Amino acid sequence: MTTALPPPQIVINARPYRLQPYLEMLHSYGQTNAEDLARTAQERQRLERQQRILSTTGIISIILGLFVAVTFHPILFLIVGAGIGLLVWTARGPGQRLRAMEENPIPDVTGRCMLASWLLTNLQPDLRAGQRLSGQIDLSGIEQGGTVGRTMPTAWKATVSYIYQRWLDLDLILLDGNELRLRATERLKLRPGHYRKGSVSGKSKWKPAKRSMRQRVAVRLRLNPAVYDRAASQLPLAARQIGALNVIWTDRQGDDLRVLAEVENDRLAPEELLQLLREIYARLVRRPVA
Repeated sequence: MTTALPPPQIVINARPYRLQPYLEMLHSYGQTNAEDLARTAQERQRLERQQRILSTTGIISIILGLFVAVTFHPILFLIVGAGIGLLVWTARGPGQRLRAMEENPIPDVTGRCMLASWLLTNLQPDLRAGQRLSGQIDLSGIEQGGTVGRTMPTAWKATVSYIYQRWLDLDLILLDGNELRLRATERLKLRPGHYRKGSVSGKSKWKPAKRSMRQRVAVRLRLNPAVYDRAASQLPLAARQIGALNVIWTDRQGDDLRVLAEVENDRLAPEELLQLLREIYARLVRRPVA
């Protein structure tokens, strides 16, 4: 099951009053993706319920088979045993489909669509007239379109992959003449599903995939020297928390101010990004009006 058009990558190069088609594209894709995810969740619940029913039926059949063998005739136990074998074979189907869904999940890009739509909508009043907003928004999903940075084997013969994907890159000029560049990157630590042998029983058990996601946002603000005093303007301190975001690095080179922050979460909330931008702007010092 895949998400329908529009294409996974949206390239923007438009003036503020021509951003509506991109907003409609993001809304359509986000809605379709949410519907696909909901259908997948329902299918997963159905398969899990079917798996539980078959397992319960198998346990009851085993108890019944033992009772029949002791009470009546051993040959009847063979008949019941054949039925149990059929149940076990049938129960493999839902389990295999569940593992296939886990190993090849539908990308959840609803958070990306929401944040990108919020940015395009709320930044419009702050854009300088006549200037273009340019950049790209990648909606392919990190497990489909991400880059594997490194891998690490574990003690259980499973490989942990560290995947990253820069999905948002926007460049715009604000009303005050400052140039703002926003980049958002997802970083995924993925341990795929695998069979692990128990240390006591020696039996192999299926361990589901384990994922942990980090959202990293990079802000570069090039100051308009005619409006802001570069020497007096400050940056947020590194190793400081602004809302849910942890500032991990700051730098300034001439009129360029750079801030790198991240949060461990499946998505980056618009409120978190807005709070970071406000904190940066609160430390800028305007030149006195002549």
